[in-house]
Amino acid sequence: MDYMWSFIAELAMDSLTACQNIIASTFRVQLEKAIHREVTIWEVEQGRGLSKASKWRIATYYVRLAIDHSMQAKVGPDDLPIDLRRQLDIIVKAWKTKFSEVLPCPHSSFLRRLKAF
Repeated sequence: MDYMWSFIAELAMDSLTACQNIIASTFRVQLEKAIHREVTIWEVEQGRGLSKASKWRIATYYVRLAIDHSMQAKVGPDDLPIDLRRQLDIIVKAWKTKFSEVLPCPHSSFLRRLKAF
């Protein structure tokens, strides 16, 4: 039993890291769904449609922007109309303010033993 405590402590730390990674992953998926919803609402309101590839590029760009991902996706003017860009910029700015405690995602507090490096 004297040797079990180190195994249990290591297992607990690994479990915590796994849970935090799942939360970060789920957070990203939910942001992507929200961006897709906003694009769909815009399409209905404007009576215009965007290609599937454009929607994917828009969602990827704004999710990475929202979570402060260092590698930004490319979105051209053909993909993103100006009025939709303004609308999504406002939404993402609000999200970044609201979720500032957990951004960038994954947050440095999710990375195990970060202080040791």
